[in-house]
Amino acid sequence: FAILNFILYCFNRLSVQAYLRRWMNTGLIVWIISAAFDLMDEVIIQPAWVGYYIEDVTQLSGMLCVSVGVYHIVHYINDRYADVSIDSFRDELTLLPNRRYFSNVLLDLRAVDYYLFFVDIDYFKKINDRYGHDRGDEVLRQFGAMLGELYDDEIMAARIGGEEFAVILQMASQDQADALARHILKRTQALVIDDDIRITVSIGVAKKRENERLEKLLKRVDIALYQAKRLGRNRVEWAPRQ
Repeated sequence: FAILNFILYCFNRLSVQAYLRRWMNTGLIVWIISAAFDLMDEVIIQPAWVGYYIEDVTQLSGMLCVSVGVYHIVHYINDRYADVSIDSFRDELTLLPNRRYFSNVLLDLRAVDYYLFFVDIDYFKKINDRYGHDRGDEVLRQFGAMLGELYDDEIMAARIGGEEFAVILQMASQDQADALARHILKRTQALVIDDDIRITVSIGVAKKRENERLEKLLKRVDIALYQAKRLGRNRVEWAPRQ
């Protein structure tokens, strides 16, 4: 009896939704009533039908309600855990995968050939300075949405920091990789944000070589991106082969 009351007290101190409380509270209260009848049976003599019907029925009903409540709570916790797991790998602004998820994917692809793109929005600081950070965020949001439209079984885009994005392309030839990079260039050039902001991007691309260390691949793509910016931006540059 005391234990059930303590459980009821502790449960009602938890921050859970009302419908979760309803099942558990009902079940615990009915169970407590059953325990009270059982306790009274030790003090006063009750009719046999009270023990057979009221005690047993209320106890079983209370257990059933508590069981249903526990099921809903476990389901709720699983949903919340799934939401938190998804959010931990998603960029809040663009809703693309974030750098953590991108890094995990690269580790999973250690034995696979793929093309890696670094995509950087040109002169993004000037956009923030001229139009403000709110509109700068809108640029990132709409550009991220455009990259997200590329997603399929072979293509994944992620925001890896600031105005820098990454694209992974699997199961493709170099011509297909080059075509994808130029498609991103053209789609970006056609993008108009808030009716008056136009942007371009610089892209560095490299193909992962057999047994190539990840750090070296990232360095090669970064050099290609730097080269694209040095040569005037709004262009695609391939990483050196060495």
